[in-house]
Amino acid sequence: MTIIVDGVDVTTRPKRSIFLSAQSGIPTTTAPCASATQVESSTNDVNYYHLAFDKTTVEYAEWNFAMPDNYDGGALTARFYWTVASSSLNVIWRIAGRAFADSDAIDQAFGTAVAVTDTVLTALDIHISGESAAFTLAGTPAGGQFVAIRVNRFASDGGDDLDADALLLGVKLIYGTNYWSDSL
Repeated sequence: MTIIVDGVDVTTRPKRSIFLSAQSGIPTTTAPCASATQVESSTNDVNYYHLAFDKTTVEYAEWNFAMPDNYDGGALTARFYWTVASSSLNVIWRIAGRAFADSDAIDQAFGTAVAVTDTVLTALDIHISGESAAFTLAGTPAGGQFVAIRVNRFASDGGDDLDADALLLGVKLIYGTNYWSDSL
């Protein structure tokens, strides 16, 4: 049965997204990527931030935030927004996360990471990866919970053959909802 409200099919719950910018990424204490760096393009002075991930060492960045209240607690997917100063070939990004309920200990393991391989198109162009496979936040995820997301370049994998730093601009998380409003 299809339910239409004001011309919108409300039978299927929509997916929503959150963008995690490089500017708000935190290089980890252990095996960190480079700190967020502000860059300005050479001709039109477009400013942006990136996190640089080394070509030979597995390095990490994290984001901490509260999931919207309408998050359904299910699996998420991700798209990586990145660029590179030069070179060609492939980069592999990985993502994992952890949800924390009230009174949960902070020192807990992340969920299983999923990987996305993307190919260099042109140096200093925006690259948007395909959507990742679904990944589940460790813990008992629910709307409104504190979340830690961890991203790394899988530089130790033979499929990551990009011979330059990969410059992460941000990550778009896609999640399911259990009601229309973003808050209770």
